[in-house]
Amino acid sequence: MRRQQTGLSILAWLVVLIVVGSIALLTVRLAPHYIDYRTLVSIIDGLPASSVHTMSKGEIRDTMLKRMKINNIRDLDVRDILEIDRKRDGTALILHYERREPLVYNVDLVVTFDRRFEFH
Repeated sequence: MRRQQTGLSILAWLVVLIVVGSIALLTVRLAPHYIDYRTLVSIIDGLPASSVHTMSKGEIRDTMLKRMKINNIRDLDVRDILEIDRKRDGTALILHYERREPLVYNVDLVVTFDRRFEFH
């Protein structure tokens, strides 16, 4: 009588390896962009909330630029990613940008980041 074998076949192992490899590739490609985004959010959250409304747009950009350099975010320009919206009762900082990461041949991954911060 034959014993039945248990476990994965070679084809099943290849499928598992392809899936795990794809997830690892996506993680390696996209993780730095999400880390930069979280750092930018923490930089904006760290701005003095009581004085943002009284700061000029140039002062806000300069403060952001200095903190971005400290955190080693050098491939983004403050003028391109941050919009400053002044209202009578407060200031809104709108962080909006997208990053494109090549995956294979002519296939790219695009991630878009968009968040609004209100300061009164």
